Amino acid sequence: MNAKRLFVQKSRVDEVVKGLSARLQKVKLGYGLDKDTTMGPLHSPAQKVFVDSLIKEAKESGAQAYAMAKMKPSDMQMLSLYDAFTITPLLFLEDLGFCKKGEGGPFVASGAIEPGGKLPVNTSGGGLSYCHPGMYGLLVLIEAIRQVRGECGQRQVKDCNVALAQGNGGVLSSECTVIFGSEATL
Repeated sequence: MNAKRLFVQKSRVDEVVKGLSARLQKVKLGYGLDKDTTMGPLHSPAQKVFVDSLIKEAKESGAQAYAMAKMKPSDMQMLSLYDAFTITPLLFLEDLGFCKKGEGGPFVASGAIEPGGKLPVNTSGGGLSYCHPGMYGLLVLIEAIRQVRGECGQRQVKDCNVALAQGNGGVLSSECTVIFGSEATL
């Protein structure tokens, strides 16, 4: 159940509270693929397969962008990622080839994506920090372009000539990867 508010007839409040309490006592939080877990990030192997099928699009759009630009992940100097959810930057870092599958968390924890890190990500602060929902998809592109142009002031990535912008829509099912380069990359 995903509800912030539950409307119940006054005469049935005690019954509903008792029923919800009984159900909650049976919930086992944990790793989603553990057979004993009843509530976790993933609920079953089938759900994992479903989620993986949705996010494969970033891998495909990234491969197309790298091929068109004749570049590879190691050529990128900053990333501008659409972070509609806290998990999406991790998924994109993995699917776009910046770290192996399952290593997005440790990669981020290492400080690699921080300002001054080896691969600065979302130098504008990201959509979750200032502009989501809204027009953040367009702002992902604008930030990458400004970085390549050297127009970002205090948040400027030093000598940034190549930036990758990644956007998604739907339930991570529609992806777009764009690589911007300065004149120095021609």
